[in-house]
Formats: sequence, C-alpha cells, structure tokens
Amino acid sequence: LLLSWWLFHEFGWGAALGSISCIVLCPWVTKTMANAYWVIWTMLLPMVITAFMGYSINASGKSANKLKWYLILFFGILLRFLCGYEFMSTIMIASEIPIFFYFLKSKHKEERKQWFIVAFVVGCIEIFAFALSLGVTVLQISSLPDTTVMQGIDSILSAIKYRTGAFVEQKDLQQYAQVYVDALEKDGVR
Repeated sequence: LLLSWWLFHEFGWGAALGSISCIVLCPWVTKTMANAYWVIWTMLLPMVITAFMGYSINASGKSANKLKWYLILFFGILLRFLCGYEFMSTIMIASEIPIFFYFLKSKHKEERKQWFIVAFVVGCIEIFAFALSLGVTVLQISSLPDTTVMQGIDSILSAIKYRTGAFVEQKDLQQYAQVYVDALEKDGVR
C-alpha cells in the first residue's frame, strides 16, 4: 500500500490501482507458498524505502536528512537478506528505480549529479548489507557443533543448488525432482 501511495503521488490513480491489483491479484501470489505475501512484503520493502527517500529529497532538496534514509534503507535491505537471498539482484535493481525516476525528472545538471550520487550510495549500502547478512549467516551455520566456516559456506551453496539449480549440471537436478513435485502438489499446482 505504501508503494501504491507513492505511485499515486507521482503518477496518479491509474498507477496506484494498477500496482495494488498486481500485488493482490497476481496468480503467483495466490497459488504459491503460504508465506507469499510475507515474501513480497520483504521484497518490496527496499523499493518502498527508496521511493519515500527520493520523495523526501525531491521535496526538500539538499536539506533532506539523507543519513536517516540511508540507515533505514540499510536495515530494510539487511532484514530482507537475512530472510533469504531469493531475487536479490531484482530487489537491488528495484530499489534503484525510484532514484532513477527522480534522476530523469531532474531538469538541471546539478540535480542530476545529486541523484547519481544518491544512486551510487544506495548501491554501496545494498552491497554492504548483503555482505553483512551473508557473513552473519555463515557465522550462524559455522557456530553449530563440529562445523567449520567452509562447511557453513558449502551449506549455503548447497541450498542455492537445491533451490535454483545454479552451479550444477542438468543431470544433477534429477535428485531433486521428487522434492519439486511434492512442493507443487502441496501448493495445489498440478
């Protein structure tokens, strides 16, 4: 709803209603796992933060408290990445879209330079939050009894292999075939 509110202020009723319908009525949302709304909420959180950050900077100019917004964004991104690494490049790119919008909306070279700097800082914040969350995850896994840091990293890579099929050949995915079938049947997809 916050994203729709921002879209309403920048583009009008059509954009707001369109975004609400995409989020609420999307078949992926209604037919997938039970926590899909939670997943979407954390996926959109960084974009919502940068949208309001951009709105605030645009409204108040250089007097905007950017540090406050950068900290809010850092904790929003960190929260998302601590919850999982699905679609992380999409999340990182989406959080730059409102900044890019204000960059294009700017008429003066000095304003565009300001938005470019904001976009750069946002990207650095995202990378730092990702690195910190990955470090925390590895430390949590490696703190288990008889587990090393390398085993913690391997555990993360194994999860990536299982969930995405990355780092493996097609023939290696056959071992997960029944898991996929079970997950789809549980969610009511045939």
